[in-house]
Amino acid sequence: MKISFPTASEKSNKIDELKIRLILLFSGLSIIPYLTFQDFLVAQRESYDFHLSESLLFKTIWIFFIPFLLLMRRLLYRLNLKPQLFESISNGFQNKGQPLAILDYLGFVLASSIIYILLSAVLSTVISAIYFQSNYSFFKFIAYTFSHDFLLIISLNVIFIFVFSYFNVISDDASSDDKLTIESEIEYLSQIRVHTGKEFIILRTKEICYFSTEKPYINIHLYDKNYLYLDTLYSMEKKLDPASFVRVHKSYLVNLTMVVSFRSRSNGDYDLTLRNGEVIRLSRTYAAAFKTRLG
Repeated sequence: MKISFPTASEKSNKIDELKIRLILLFSGLSIIPYLTFQDFLVAQRESYDFHLSESLLFKTIWIFFIPFLLLMRRLLYRLNLKPQLFESISNGFQNKGQPLAILDYLGFVLASSIIYILLSAVLSTVISAIYFQSNYSFFKFIAYTFSHDFLLIISLNVIFIFVFSYFNVISDDASSDDKLTIESEIEYLSQIRVHTGKEFIILRTKEICYFSTEKPYINIHLYDKNYLYLDTLYSMEKKLDPASFVRVHKSYLVNLTMVVSFRSRSNGDYDLTLRNGEVIRLSRTYAAAFKTRLG
C-alpha cells in the first residue's frame, strides 16, 4: 500500500487557504456592524430618526458578500483566468500583453459586481415585502447601493483578486520547486531483468524500442528481438523516465529516441516509424502529449 505525505507546498497552500478564509470571515463579520454604525452617525448628524431594522435591510447586500467572493474565486479557475494581476504589477508592465490581463480582471470584477448588486436588490425587495409594512421598491435599493456601497464593493473585489493572485503566484512557484525536487529524486528503471526460462537477461531501457500489451504480459521490443515480461503497460509506464518513454496508444509505450518519423492518417491518427523498421499506431488521444514530449 502506497502512503503519500503532503509536500511543503501543499502544506503552504492549506495555510494560505486558511488565511484567505479567515480574512474573508473577519471582513464579513465586521463590515455590517461598521456600516450600520455609520448610518447611526449620519442620522445623528442630520438629526433624523435611526431605525436599526431599516438600516440592516439596506445592508442585506453584505450578507452573501463572502460567498460571492468565494464564488468569484471559483469562477476565476473555471474561466481559466490565471492569476496574472500580481505578476503584471510586479513586472512593471514590461510585456505588452500584461495590461490586457489587468483589464480582463477589472472587467470581470465590474460585471460580476453589477450582477451581484442586482440580485441582492431583488432579495432585499422580497424581504421588504414580507417583513416590512412600508415596502421599498427595487429601484430604491439599486439607487441606495450604487450611491453608498458600489465603490466599496468594487474596491473589496479588486483587493480580494489581488490577494488571490498573490497567494497563487507564490504557491505555484513553490509547487513547481517541489515538483522539480520530487522528480529529481525519483529513480527510473535503467534496466529490466527478464527471465527466459533458461537464464536471466538484463535489458537496458535505452535499447528498448517500445512495449506492447500481450495480456497477461507485456512484450518488450528491442531492435531485432522481443521478450515477454509479467507486468502491465500502465505499471511499466510509471517506472520509466517520462522524458524518454511516452504512451502513444492504449497498447503501445514508445521510446522517443527510437522514433524516426511519423505520418498523419486521414482519421487523426498517425503512423510512427521506428529505428527497427516497425510501424506502430499513434492514437489521436495521445497525439498532443506525444508531440509535446517530442519537442
